[in-house]
Amino acid sequence: MEGLVKCGLLRWRTDAAEWLMPGHEEVPAPPDDYVVSFTPFHEHRLTIPPHPFFWGLLHHYQIELQHLNPNGIQHIMAFIALCEGYLGIEPHFELWRYFFSISLQKNKKRDSPDRGLRVVGVIGAYHTRRVALLMARVLPLYGMTPDAQLDRTALAQGPLHDNEVTQRIKETMDESDAVFSIQGHPAIWPDAGFVELPDVTLLYFRGAIYMKEGGSIRQELYYMLKDEKDVYFSFGSVQDHGASKASQGMHSSKFCLNIARDTPSSNRLFDAIVSHCVPVIISDNIELPYEDVLDYSKFSIFVRSSDAVKKGYLMRLLSGVSKQQWTKMWNRLKEVDKHFEYQYPSQKDDAVQMIWQALSRKVPTIKLKVHRSSRFSRSDRGK
Repeated sequence: MEGLVKCGLLRWRTDAAEWLMPGHEEVPAPPDDYVVSFTPFHEHRLTIPPHPFFWGLLHHYQIELQHLNPNGIQHIMAFIALCEGYLGIEPHFELWRYFFSISLQKNKKRDSPDRGLRVVGVIGAYHTRRVALLMARVLPLYGMTPDAQLDRTALAQGPLHDNEVTQRIKETMDESDAVFSIQGHPAIWPDAGFVELPDVTLLYFRGAIYMKEGGSIRQELYYMLKDEKDVYFSFGSVQDHGASKASQGMHSSKFCLNIARDTPSSNRLFDAIVSHCVPVIISDNIELPYEDVLDYSKFSIFVRSSDAVKKGYLMRLLSGVSKQQWTKMWNRLKEVDKHFEYQYPSQKDDAVQMIWQALSRKVPTIKLKVHRSSRFSRSDRGK
């Protein structure tokens, strides 16, 4: 245990008893508020407090720390490094599900031995940064610029020699022939030479464009935006897997249009929110679901209809949203998306529960109006 502490992989034990040594019991029986962990986990760079994405995985799969093995710890760390260090994004659960099955066994043929990212290269890159990826940190990997303050981010200061990194890779991967560094391997963000990935779609809309009533603004926006760079604006319907295509498009876009004539319960708004695509609501008087308890301005952008059809207005507005502002809205979407998902059986605070709660909040107002309307009914009958 002292070795783990000296390496920065375990915090010094204080009077608060941050960790305890097990007793002689055959089956681990930790006190309340403690969890079971294993030395190999910490040797594989599991550090406390854990990264929120790591907690989220345990919660999603309904497992506890002891259900993992050291190889599983290594996979999760490599995935966080991939997102933060090479894609420049927060760890993305949908991308995780693309690479890994529910049993946390990695899908085959994802790692090319000759080009692109290599597992050894990714693991070596974050060891070089002296970062424990499963620890809750102040900065993500892409925020570790040369002038950044690394307090509560890096475990130690100063570079590691390639030989030391190679030794750590061999210990964590059980690969005796592993070698670091790898010539031609992509650099980690934001080191010089990192691969600048193309941006995702800035603005997305797929649906009916020509409508019999009240759809003129859609037509105006279509002709105004269809040829804009980083904009996808196209006709679509539920036929020919249209809903699936729309969902894929929303997942890969930063902003999703929700235009006038969409009803309060429009699938488009719900789908955008659960796809974590920031809704751009173009309407002057739309009634939004649960707006009495949800502040949509925290995760949506509202645009007046008269402004939306001004040439260049919408693109300037959205292009002016900083990465920090968008990320803040995106994080809020992840917090509220459960309110817009229908589940069977219904779960706490899902869409079904939220609708019933909204109705219950309206009952007193309806009763008040009914009672007020009957104030003079007896007087009127006496005339």
